Amino acid sequence: MSLSATAQMLGYKSKTTAHRILNDQTNYDTIERFYHAILEQEICDFSRDEKAALETALDMRRVGAEVSRANDAMWSFIQRPTEEKKEIPAVGHFLDGRHAAFPVSEVLRFYMGEKKIHAIIINSRTILPTITKCLREMPTANMVIDHYVFVNDDASRTVEYMHATLPLMCDRRYRGYSVHSEDLNDRTGGVLGGDWIIIDVEMHEGRHIRWQGAVLPGVVHALSVSTECDVFSFWQRILDAYLPVTRPVHLMEPLLSIEDYIRMVENAMKMEADRGIYRWRGDIGFDFVPIPLQRAAVVEGCVQAGMDISDAAVMEKIDRLYAIQKQRYENLTGKKKSTHCIISEDSLRRFAQTGIHSDQPFFMRAYTVAERRQILEHIRDRLKEDPYFEVHILKESVPPMMLNICCYEGDGVVFTRLEDDDSQQEMRRGELLVTQHQFVQALYDFLRKEILTRWVLPAQSTQDLLKELIKELEEQEK
Repeated sequence: MSLSATAQMLGYKSKTTAHRILNDQTNYDTIERFYHAILEQEICDFSRDEKAALETALDMRRVGAEVSRANDAMWSFIQRPTEEKKEIPAVGHFLDGRHAAFPVSEVLRFYMGEKKIHAIIINSRTILPTITKCLREMPTANMVIDHYVFVNDDASRTVEYMHATLPLMCDRRYRGYSVHSEDLNDRTGGVLGGDWIIIDVEMHEGRHIRWQGAVLPGVVHALSVSTECDVFSFWQRILDAYLPVTRPVHLMEPLLSIEDYIRMVENAMKMEADRGIYRWRGDIGFDFVPIPLQRAAVVEGCVQAGMDISDAAVMEKIDRLYAIQKQRYENLTGKKKSTHCIISEDSLRRFAQTGIHSDQPFFMRAYTVAERRQILEHIRDRLKEDPYFEVHILKESVPPMMLNICCYEGDGVVFTRLEDDDSQQEMRRGELLVTQHQFVQALYDFLRKEILTRWVLPAQSTQDLLKELIKELEEQEK
């Protein structure tokens, strides 16, 4: 088909406009309309890969290549757990000159029954799925992993590393650290710019076996080091030199008791104080619920869980929990910083139908129909009265998310597991705080500049949905 015929089919007066679009001589909005018009008119029969490539190019035209790559990495992080990839083989080099090929996991499995394994990993993203799998298979093995990630201004690389390490962060045997290029004289990272794995195995009889591996594309070259040569301590001394600029990446907190939840809400209160908050959740958060309704659900939930609420110690914990929740609620309604809650229509409907939060504590009962109506009415009224409070409904085209996300302006990101998602088993009873600055900033920018500008419905849609759900609950109460 000629360019003139294409222009005519698309409704252009001449082929000049189409020519300018194809030569990238117009603005993004015009190019986007042209692309979608071609799809609607079925002028070209694009393959799936061709369509994906065109949409990637279109997005790069909109925000630039660097931001587009970072956004793509963030979409992968939010929507999908780390995929189990084919394990990278290792080539073992022994002191007697022998060479042998074997999977990295075989080394770890072989020594997992020994007294202790201590591993240092520097970058090496490609072997992290293998490490994750080994830890899952051997939850009682005495193992410590110190993982150092060198980060620079490449936001997409940082997000990809956080994506790969997320399951590891949920295991207390894993300790993650980051070092930023701006804190180093050598902006390439020096020894931290490479990919290494160093393993020290303490055997039951007292001797040590050590491996040092260079992680290359598609293969790990591992050297078996003599017991007299303490290569592990050598690497530890090198890394000690970076301690002044080394930052912990995360903190994993278990949520197995009321005491754990008290600690969690206390930490949340401190992080929420006078900060902007962006939440992408499975539904409404606890602190959006009026305190009397929260308290009633917890007190009766404790009874259902077999706790004796006549015990002064139990009631003291409940009182402590809701004294903190009251402070959180007052901060939420009184601060002059924005709070944005991003949810799907299906999630809000599910909450209205079940009265159960996506990260419901085990000691909390479901809200009654009347309580659900009051909660939604309260949110409706807050949206009208509080200019700093927003609830955004996602467009239907946004795929389901895997985790609850709470991003605190300039401070950290908290992840909790969705109760109906079995892909993140490590987070079944826990809360993960990630403080790696570049990742926090990348997620903060993604939520503000990408999600809230392109992937949510107009504000009136939230009010319309709340009105509909409130009416349905009123009918159920009759």
